[in-house]
This record gives sequence, structure tokens and C-alpha cells, in this order.
Amino acid sequence: MGVIDTLSFIGSLASIASLILSIKSKWFKKTWVNIVMYSFLLITSGSSGILFYLYKQSVNEQLQIENRKLIVKQEATNLLKSAPAYISYYEPGESEGLLYSTLSLLEKNKDLFPETYEVYKRDVIEKIESVNREDDISKKREKMEIAGNSALRLLKSLSQ
Repeated sequence: MGVIDTLSFIGSLASIASLILSIKSKWFKKTWVNIVMYSFLLITSGSSGILFYLYKQSVNEQLQIENRKLIVKQEATNLLKSAPAYISYYEPGESEGLLYSTLSLLEKNKDLFPETYEVYKRDVIEKIESVNREDDISKKREKMEIAGNSALRLLKSLSQ
């Protein structure tokens, strides 16, 4: 908890306690009533403090996740800016580089996109192995062109 949160909590406790102590009646002259009232004060104040702390933790975790998603969006946008406007049949190396850079982005953030990362990783490995097994250069280039286009589509969806 931060300093402001702690001070707010202590201030709330003090105001509730002063309210109870300011009430002057016959009821508060009895000891058992005092015990019940102070117990009630302690339980409600403690539980409200705990609930506030848990709520704040939950909100902070959600904000961190949203901030990380914005960072991924920005990184995907930056990758798209450096990527070619279209995937060329004659530049299979560009496609391969795009595949690996997209995989690297997903791997770095696999806790945000676990399913996407696993599917894409298997797909990239399969495509690269398929290209490496191919003897015909035109089929290699065609497969890399298809793989590069799929990487571009994924980056576009991450950047939106």
C-alpha cells in the first residue's frame, strides 16, 4: 500500500472511532456494549482495508497487462514499418527474417498470447523445415512467399 492509501485508511479508522466515542448515551456505559461496538469497528475497518488493498492489486495487474498489450502493438507497428510493403517471390530471405522477427515478438510476450505463440511457432518451424527439404528453388521461393505473407497478416492483426 502507498503512503496516501495508508493515511486514508488510518483517517477512516480515526473518524469511525471518534463517531463512536462522541455518542453519549446510557448504552455506552455498559462494558459489553463497548466491547461489541469496538469489535464491530475493528472488523469493519479491517475488512474494508483488506478489500481495498485486494481491489487495488487487481486493478494494477489489469493496467500492467493493458500497458504490455500497448507495447506489443507498438512493436508490431514498428516491425511492419521496417518490413517490405509486400512479400516478394524473389526475396525469400526477407520472408524468413520476417518470420523470425515475428516469432521473437510473440516469444517475448508468450504469457499474453500463449495459444498464438504455440501455433505460430509450430507453423514457422514446419514451414522452414519444408523449405529446407525442397530441392526446387521456385517451390522454395513460393513457400517462403506464402510464409512471409502469413507473418505480415499476423503483425497487422497485432498492431491493431
